[in-house]
Amino acid sequence: MPKSFLLRILLMISGLTCLISILCACVSIDKEYGYFPSQESIISLEVGSSNKGDVKELIGPAPISRDGNWIYIGSNISTTAFLSPKVVRRDILLLQFNDKNILASKDVFTVSDGKIFDIATSKEIADPRKLGVLSQLFGNLTNFSAENFIAQN
Repeated sequence: MPKSFLLRILLMISGLTCLISILCACVSIDKEYGYFPSQESIISLEVGSSNKGDVKELIGPAPISRDGNWIYIGSNISTTAFLSPKVVRRDILLLQFNDKNILASKDVFTVSDGKIFDIATSKEIADPRKLGVLSQLFGNLTNFSAENFIAQN
């Protein structure tokens, strides 16, 4: 076979490989975050008669519990190539309980409602599984106190 024929085949194969790589990079990636109960479960919650135990048994414990309110959040976020992530779906279930731990109200909010919720906590906990080796080593250097160096007799 002539060298020019082999060179053409090689160029076609590398061109197709580049084209397929570019097309694969532009595929959107969808990620699900949080937990949102099913519609049947939400409908079965009865305002005025369901208590915290009933709710916990039916849909599970709340991921966020603040001031007697239970909050369940489920999100679907789509990312395409290098573009900014886009929130496709975000559902929030807010359950409010009275002083006797009876369900006082249940509200469902979506992205289309346009409500803004500030659920950020003031305390951020670093997950040691996400820290690098050097971060863990140097972070542990500051965990000593003078009591650690006093001989225990």
